[in-house]
Amino acid sequence: MRYFVYKTKNKINGMIYVGVHKTTDINDGYLGSGKFFQRALKKYGECNFEREILHECSSHEEAFKIETDIVNDDFVKDPNTYNFKVGGSGGNTLRGRKWFNNSTDEKYFHPGEEPAGWVKGRLESCSFNDSEKQRQRAAKVDRKKRSESLTKAWAEGRFNRDHTKCGTKGDNHPAKREEVKEKIRQKQLERSNEIVKCPHCGKEGKNSVGMISFHFEKCKWKK
Repeated sequence: MRYFVYKTKNKINGMIYVGVHKTTDINDGYLGSGKFFQRALKKYGECNFEREILHECSSHEEAFKIETDIVNDDFVKDPNTYNFKVGGSGGNTLRGRKWFNNSTDEKYFHPGEEPAGWVKGRLESCSFNDSEKQRQRAAKVDRKKRSESLTKAWAEGRFNRDHTKCGTKGDNHPAKREEVKEKIRQKQLERSNEIVKCPHCGKEGKNSVGMISFHFEKCKWKK
């Protein structure tokens, strides 16, 4: 297994992404897995990115240590990078891992890296032996972590970048809330200016609470 720290560069706008990768084939074409970086891949296409290996390492720990030195707070805040968080913890660290157990405990391991005495699969007592339930639970946990990350990013003001549209559609975004409130106000205004007609006596008036509640319901011509 080979470990290395890499830099992927967008040949169109010059933006870069730095990460750690573990592989058996150093020419596997892997470019990166960051949230913003994946969006850039879809936008510009893989052909417009090039990867450069910065450091080859002997272990994940060594690679993460080097990544921590490179992807620091200043690097993340730089508008010319795709990195969303400081280095040293990896991206989707569960990717490619499977559940293993030793009859008393259970953990995630990459196949082939599990300790002696651990076998593949969940414990019989686990309530998530059903594969569909496992998938649903993993998706729920992932959404929670993603929500916490985005909330922190908003608090730190790290969404003022031209290369991302993230954060402009969430219900908790201030601009989104104001947009919804404005739409409600417009609908209320249109409704208040609408002319309605009493179904009992034929009197016309603006669509208001007074007209509906105090005339329609109490019209003397109402049967």
